[in-house]
Amino acid sequence: MPVEACGNNYELGYQIGEQTGELLRERLENLTFGSAYVPRSTWPSPEEYNVENYKEREPERHAEWDRMIRGLPEWITEEMRGVSDGAKVPYEKVLIEPAHFPLMFGGPLEPSEDCNGFVAFGKATLGGRTVVAGNSEGTTAGRRRLNVYSLKNPLGMSQVYAHSNPGCIGGRAGINEAGLAVWGNGVSVFPDEYGYVGYDHHIARRTVLETCSSVDEGIECLRKMKRLGGSRVFLGDEEKGAVVEYTSKHIGVIEPEAHYQGGASPSFSNPDMGDYHRVFVDETDTRFTYGLALKRGVFRTDRIHELLEERYGRLTPEMAPVICGDHGGRGTGLIRNDMDGACLQGSDYTICVHGSKNGDAYHTSSWGVVLVPDHRHMYIAWGSPCQAEFVGYRVPK
Repeated sequence: MPVEACGNNYELGYQIGEQTGELLRERLENLTFGSAYVPRSTWPSPEEYNVENYKEREPERHAEWDRMIRGLPEWITEEMRGVSDGAKVPYEKVLIEPAHFPLMFGGPLEPSEDCNGFVAFGKATLGGRTVVAGNSEGTTAGRRRLNVYSLKNPLGMSQVYAHSNPGCIGGRAGINEAGLAVWGNGVSVFPDEYGYVGYDHHIARRTVLETCSSVDEGIECLRKMKRLGGSRVFLGDEEKGAVVEYTSKHIGVIEPEAHYQGGASPSFSNPDMGDYHRVFVDETDTRFTYGLALKRGVFRTDRIHELLEERYGRLTPEMAPVICGDHGGRGTGLIRNDMDGACLQGSDYTICVHGSKNGDAYHTSSWGVVLVPDHRHMYIAWGSPCQAEFVGYRVPK
């Protein structure tokens, strides 16, 4: 079940820190930083993971990071101070925790997430009702744990959102009082596209929820933002939907003429962004990792579009869970049904995945989300979307 909290930004942060402080403190004890593309032995020790060390080792990047920190909006600093006080950890440690602002020497450090989603609006739906939906998969316990937060916000937009990084601010999916819905998934990018200083994708999505009232405002916000990593963001309001894909250096927007668009990790959907994603393809790798993820992602994107086309002009929010829980399609033939963790329901590469731990990876659809702008509701499936009931959460008034 979710950890739930509510209040203003500081109060929300305090409850997040209080409720998930043990997990945060455990992570901070082993925190280090470095590059995914250089030997781990060259990384500083956890004891060396601090601002002074960063300033000494990377003075130019520290200066850039310091300028950004000094210019943070009030809602971010208030929430982080709340997390710090609630978890009883130094504010500096919360400030430099990689889920917020990675002090890296390049490249993502955590295992991949392999999520998917879609947005449909206008003539693609029944009555023009916008729907944003998708599934979250993850390879770590923190990503498989989900919290729901309700924010009555005096500093920005009131909102309800879901986040799967305990002890951290930010958000994976949510909807605000203006009816703007936000959901997204990660994309693997080349090291020089990842960036060193900026907002990670969790903070990026929360910033859109905090400050934007429409899809167009959300697009502009992401364009102007100092970004980290690679991400696909689904945006929807009562009138329209769009998909924004970005790296730290490049950004592409899909405003589909057909009024629907889907996508799945780990590659970009926009042809203009195709040169920037970095995916290893090794068909001999039998684990649910990036070794097979590219073909898997392409198939699942095609399958989402196939399902949306079948329901074209008739799609309703009530149909979205069926898409999230889909086990049909032609499959790819890359994973055997008898392999440990392979899904035995229909296709081997489905939208709803029933994986188990394979090697060092753990890809399973741990939760699903449906966002409905006109009702200001977020619906969460706690578990496999094909089986779990979607529970409703409304933006606080």
